[in-house]
Amino acid sequence: MIQNEIHLVPAHSPVQGLARVLLIDGDAASRITMRTVLEVGGYAVQIATTTVEAMELLDSLEFELVLCNPLSDPERIDAAILSYARFQSYEPATAVLTSIHCTGSGEEGLARHQVLVEPQNLPDLLSQVADLVGGRALSRLERQIPV
Repeated sequence: MIQNEIHLVPAHSPVQGLARVLLIDGDAASRITMRTVLEVGGYAVQIATTTVEAMELLDSLEFELVLCNPLSDPERIDAAILSYARFQSYEPATAVLTSIHCTGSGEEGLARHQVLVEPQNLPDLLSQVADLVGGRALSRLERQIPV
């Protein structure tokens, strides 16, 4: 008998080589869903539920991407964490999870990117995350190559 198994990589000990994502989300259901989707998509995911917790993780680990879901608990997760992430020496990509694709500027400086989340379209979500991580890697490489 053949059994199919899915093995998820625990966030506390990510496999070397996986892109590390910091997911900041105050809502337990949303957080568990996004973590599972990202881990199955091949990312090592760390979770923060508050701005303070996120800042501590940003100071102690390096991330390729910081994803924030401010809609889950706007009083605990705010634009300050994304600004804080952008000033880290390793310069992670940042994005805000949203269910509405905003074309206007919205709140100034909230994030460089907005990731559209539609439950029925998970391949697009993973594609957008891959684009953000890839763009971050490319800009990091360009900074290292002398002109």
